[in-house]
Amino acid sequence: MATLVWNEDFETNTIGQAFPNGGANDSIDSTQAFSGTKSAKMNGDPAYGYKLLTSSNIWVVRFYIRLAAIPSQGIELATIPGFRFGIDNATKKFGVLFGTAQTMTGLSTVTPVINQWYRIDLRLNSSANPWVLDWQIDGVAQTQQTNAAAASSGGDLYMGHTTGFAVAVNVNYDLVSASNTSADYPLGPPGTTVVAPPATFTASSVAPVVSDTVVSPPAATTYASVAPQVSIIVTAPPATFTAQSVSPAVSGTALVIAPPATFTASSVAPTPGVTTVTAWHLALVNLISNGTFETDLSGWVGRGGATISRDTSLFHGGVASGHLVSDASNHDFYGTGVGQAAINVITGQEYTISMWVYVQTGTSASCYIDQNSVQGYITTTGIAGTSTIGSWVFISRAIKITNPVVTKINPYMQIAPVAASSIGNIDDV
Repeated sequence: MATLVWNEDFETNTIGQAFPNGGANDSIDSTQAFSGTKSAKMNGDPAYGYKLLTSSNIWVVRFYIRLAAIPSQGIELATIPGFRFGIDNATKKFGVLFGTAQTMTGLSTVTPVINQWYRIDLRLNSSANPWVLDWQIDGVAQTQQTNAAAASSGGDLYMGHTTGFAVAVNVNYDLVSASNTSADYPLGPPGTTVVAPPATFTASSVAPVVSDTVVSPPAATTYASVAPQVSIIVTAPPATFTAQSVSPAVSGTALVIAPPATFTASSVAPTPGVTTVTAWHLALVNLISNGTFETDLSGWVGRGGATISRDTSLFHGGVASGHLVSDASNHDFYGTGVGQAAINVITGQEYTISMWVYVQTGTSASCYIDQNSVQGYITTTGIAGTSTIGSWVFISRAIKITNPVVTKINPYMQIAPVAASSIGNIDDV
């Protein structure tokens, strides 16, 4: 699980809250977003947002970048202490440099095109001489860069172009996150806690609340408290009995047991009184549409380039499961995977999501829930996950809706990455 010191999606914060330490020609853009509905826009010369964090000599940074126009000259597009990422003037490729010059000294293999999002991953270690920079673009490693300089640290992070060169930029940024832990490189989605099912179950531990009124079980349970009300007419037995008076008439082939030679009231009449029921439970209502994949894929849709198909060769129950293949370039960020349409929820109620997961290739599987208001996306919550590969694993967790503006949730499942696409199956959701 990554230890983040900065995590900004620009969905709820103003531009001043996202970059509280300064900026120029920066704004929140509601027309372009990599995830959700908003991003940060830097348009002009200079055009940047500034975030001051605690000084460190290890910086692991991820952000998504979209160019509305290619700058007329080489220029920086992001800065962390002692290092810049930007566009090279001669080749128009993404590049990097140590220091504050304009010419990129390390070139990538990527020539950006306008109106396309790119994922940038950076790790700078300036704790010793030489400094070492590892970097990726859309998950593809670029040539490692080094800089002969004494150990240094800092905490100034900039998105965009600051001052010093007369070059206008028009760039969007989304899902910016940073860590001071080298092992977090490259940064992925937030980790999840795997919650094992309890050894014993009660109605409250496995049943979601499905109405506005919560009914607690009675202190003493009787037949009348859990059974539907029915009208019963009790007819007293006759004074004398015959076989015809107590044996039902049957048709077809049946096993007929002859009545005893003599009868008493207790042998044919029910004993009146109260029948005590020793257990009761609430009926479970599954809000997931087609959680078993038995006949088709109705209710399920891929997100962020991921695809889902019906698999009849690998399943946990029944005859089929959902087969998930994540997109090789988009398999480790918020919002990817396969999921369901929005489900209406009630503030203050608790909902339990559970499923069986089989990871075939990848490092782990995680379930997330997008929480939404009538205006749109609010936040994403990690629900449960597993890092077990090659076998079916049950994951389950309850989530309580506490934000009064949340009216809907969108559950989705994600398989975390390896070098290429990650593959897994889900069933009995």
